[in-house]
Amino acid sequence: MKTNWMIDEPIDFEYQKYKMLGYFQKMAQELDDFKLYPHFQQISLHYANFSNLKGKDQYINLVNELEEIDDEILLSDLEYKSVPDMSPQDYAEYRAIVDFGEEKFKEYFMVAKTIWQTLYETIWLSLLENDEELKRGRGYVFFDYAGRKYLYRYELKKFKRNKNEKKIIVTKLVDTTESFDIGKEITNDKYELKKPGHPVFVLKIKDNTDSIVSLEQTILPMIKRKINSFLTQIVRGEKEKQL
Repeated sequence: MKTNWMIDEPIDFEYQKYKMLGYFQKMAQELDDFKLYPHFQQISLHYANFSNLKGKDQYINLVNELEEIDDEILLSDLEYKSVPDMSPQDYAEYRAIVDFGEEKFKEYFMVAKTIWQTLYETIWLSLLENDEELKRGRGYVFFDYAGRKYLYRYELKKFKRNKNEKKIIVTKLVDTTESFDIGKEITNDKYELKKPGHPVFVLKIKDNTDSIVSLEQTILPMIKRKINSFLTQIVRGEKEKQL
């Protein structure tokens, strides 16, 4: 994700405004289709970037490639660089680009954030069994969506690019329109065979959401965050008990 394009030649407000308007037109369509990822991260990063340029004349450089389309951007992924010296005329054009970009990216960030929060609240996560084994950081989640039944395995794993941070990854085990025996499918999974008793979550998604929202680009990223939030609360509770 290039973040210093506003100082590429030519440093021309009208030219960069035209490019940004094309980008915003595309983003508007993606958000209208409720396809949040990877667009939400891009908009968030560009908004933070333009805000930093406006206040400090520094752009935010993304030093690590994201591993998945819905990866969180970590602080360790970022570095700050000052814009190069430029002529007074180029600097005036650059400042006009920054002022326009900061305002527009803020507008789209607020729209994307509102959509994210609204959709996040349409998903309910419940722990079905084996809550005492949540510390494993691995388990299963079952849900219905768009007339299909899904079973995924989730795992809490370290980021490859930062071993101090963790994320939820999911692996699809079942995707069908037919009824199936959840217990049997879980029992046959390699991790359950090795060590039985993994936690099982059931997910409920608000009716009619599936008619408009992308599974891969919105629902699955939110499921990961729901599970991660649940596990984080459990860990925090355990630490408070110890204190």
